Amino acid sequence: MGQNCTADAGCDAYFLATEGAVEIDSLDDAGSAIKGRLTNVKMQEVTVDFDTYVSTPVANGSQWCIGTSEFDTTPECVEDVDCLDAAKPFCAENVCVACSGLFDYRRCSAGMCCRRQRRSYVRHGDGMHRR
Repeated sequence: MGQNCTADAGCDAYFLATEGAVEIDSLDDAGSAIKGRLTNVKMQEVTVDFDTYVSTPVANGSQWCIGTSEFDTTPECVEDVDCLDAAKPFCAENVCVACSGLFDYRRCSAGMCCRRQRRSYVRHGDGMHRR
């Protein structure tokens, strides 16, 4: 688990569960929707070697204790058709969004919202139209 994570800089700290239980109630086929709970979990601050995924405890590092916590990672969307709000018609990283630059590709003209789709580019004009 990460603490204070951002897409650009990663996380300030990482924690590994060393005690307790994780119960998974459901997991979808794509692995994007997971529901379950943590019970009596003790988390230890670690460093992570992202080449090998080996975690090493931090000397005098922080610890988190979690009595019980439920979680549900069901995404808002998986593809564009899941986004029903006309102001946010596109699915980006499991969240419905307007264009907001997430789909801007070099082949698009200024002011166009483009979405790469099966090796071709589809221009969406103001970003509110679907193909």
